[in-house]
Amino acid sequence: MFDGRVPQAVAPETQEDGSDEWQVDKILAHRNVGRGRQYLTVWKGERDIDATWEPRHNFMDSGHVTNTVLQKYEQEHDLV
Repeated sequence: MFDGRVPQAVAPETQEDGSDEWQVDKILAHRNVGRGRQYLTVWKGERDIDATWEPRHNFMDSGHVTNTVLQKYEQEHDLV
């Protein structure tokens, strides 16, 4: 870490069921892994360099993508 630079991570939102959900800032890229797909995800308050690869199922509920950032990314890249 550089001197004087402090990451400003945004705390996750607590859901009705008591679980925490981190907020997605943007999706940088995608890749196919086996029969699934992963997305390079930047979380609110984090830097692009700290992005993490997340499987698509992490953005789903009841078989549907519920994250609007991912929905927009998939539409823009003809992945739906």
